[in-house]
Amino acid sequence: MGRHLRGSVTAVFPVGPHGLDARSCGWPGRDLHLNPLPYRSLQLGLGGEAAVRYADEWIVGVEDVTPLAAEIHALVRSGETERAAALLPEERPFPLGDEVLGHLRA
Repeated sequence: MGRHLRGSVTAVFPVGPHGLDARSCGWPGRDLHLNPLPYRSLQLGLGGEAAVRYADEWIVGVEDVTPLAAEIHALVRSGETERAAALLPEERPFPLGDEVLGHLRA
């Protein structure tokens, strides 16, 4: 079972002697009808060296999912929620242990 953050969270992740300009906060996930889910999704904001490293080193691929989003939206609007849900990408918890994220969990 996945691990989820509770409450609104903001944190800075220091890395190295000068730190890494990265911020996080938890936002409620949404279902296909935009209703809040019972857990929060983690959003990261990167700046400075973190943004440069993300763009130059950490990205391993980019895929345009606009056509998929349009197809899912059309299915939801036509009431075919099960078909729409079957097209959603699988969401997996990021594999970090309590020693890293324990202070962010309620």
